[in-house]
Amino acid sequence: MKFIGCLTEEQQIADNVLTDGRLSLSYQQIPHCFKEFSQVFTKLGIKPQDYVILPVDNNLPTALTLLYLLENAYSMFLLPSSSLNNTAPDLPSFCRYILTTQLLDKEDADALNPKLFLSITMNPAWESNNPLLTTSFPKLLMRTSGSTGIPKMAVYAHEKLRGNVLNCVHRFGLSHTDRVTIPVPIYHMYGLGAAFFAKCSSWCDHRFAKKFKFTDIYSARDSL
Repeated sequence: MKFIGCLTEEQQIADNVLTDGRLSLSYQQIPHCFKEFSQVFTKLGIKPQDYVILPVDNNLPTALTLLYLLENAYSMFLLPSSSLNNTAPDLPSFCRYILTTQLLDKEDADALNPKLFLSITMNPAWESNNPLLTTSFPKLLMRTSGSTGIPKMAVYAHEKLRGNVLNCVHRFGLSHTDRVTIPVPIYHMYGLGAAFFAKCSSWCDHRFAKKFKFTDIYSARDSL
């Protein structure tokens, strides 16, 4: 794969998992999960050139959706899931679909089946003649935090994003023997690129922490 485990031999990661403390999935199960995603997207006629909006939470269904989009060269716009709670959310007009995930019961055998946890709807703000749609290379887009003013749109080509991820792996010395907790949102680039994607590329044992408190970080770490 282009991102997941691209630096590690598969036989080294038999026991490594992604978990949010509620649901868990081994790296070896991801290809099967991606086949389920492919069936959903094919049935609905969603193609990589169709930009999608993905509201993001630090949980496993969202993380799997994000990884599938990335590995299959979909262009996507990430935003906090809380953004959709507004009565009139600010949705970019160049995105055709909105992908939302839901947490199923952890005892449900299909809790990580995208046919059940993934909902896909048309973006009411979509405009087919948006100039951004004329560029062909896959992109990941997100808004900046706005700490220095009004939030701006940041655009990352997949190819350059992968280079940044590999730099983070080498900078932090990550390997499949590491256990990592992510206590920061993955809808910003630090949590996404330096943390989530970098850890996936080296098959790290991987835990999401939904609440960003020191007590939650240590609890998540101890449960790995």
